[in-house]
Amino acid sequence: ASVLFEGGDRRLQGMRLQKDGGCTDREQLVIDRAVYMSISDPSRAQDVTAEVNELILRHGSDNFTARRELNEVFGDPAWGDEKKLVVVKGQKTLQFLEVSKGGPMNRQFNLDPLSQYLVVVLAEFEEDAVLPKGQHSDASIRRAWYGCPDAKWDTSGGKGMDITEKVKELLRDGQEVRASNELFTDPAPGVRK
Repeated sequence: ASVLFEGGDRRLQGMRLQKDGGCTDREQLVIDRAVYMSISDPSRAQDVTAEVNELILRHGSDNFTARRELNEVFGDPAWGDEKKLVVVKGQKTLQFLEVSKGGPMNRQFNLDPLSQYLVVVLAEFEEDAVLPKGQHSDASIRRAWYGCPDAKWDTSGGKGMDITEKVKELLRDGQEVRASNELFTDPAPGVRK
């Protein structure tokens, strides 16, 4: 079963957790503007908005450059100058320096602070794993699905089923959510969920 919820309690028992960037149903961050530019001469710049949005689609927003240097990703708009990447989403702006000039040493350029969601986590339950009662409200659940792990979020032809309302109902009633055929019926007979 997979449940997409807001929040970030990573102590959930019996579950594997991953950032939403690894999920096919992620809330996709789309930035409004990105410019890679010289720090000393802003006229030496290039608009990289389309490239950044494409990289987010490909690699996720928490490591959109796939740990590559900014010059490697965007080319060098101002050879010999120190550069920065300026990314804008609504009223929020992030700036990234080149690694050699104080940027992230692990080359993980993270755009998540621009997201409208605090943290979106995909919890993947192993069969019979439990979402403990009292740790999440029904309002924190964005979407829930139960079925064959190879067909995540697919509700067609015996692959899985949307269980969002059932999960919300269980949480509203203060109950735990257990990934089981008994609770949700069996949408994919003979396949481990």
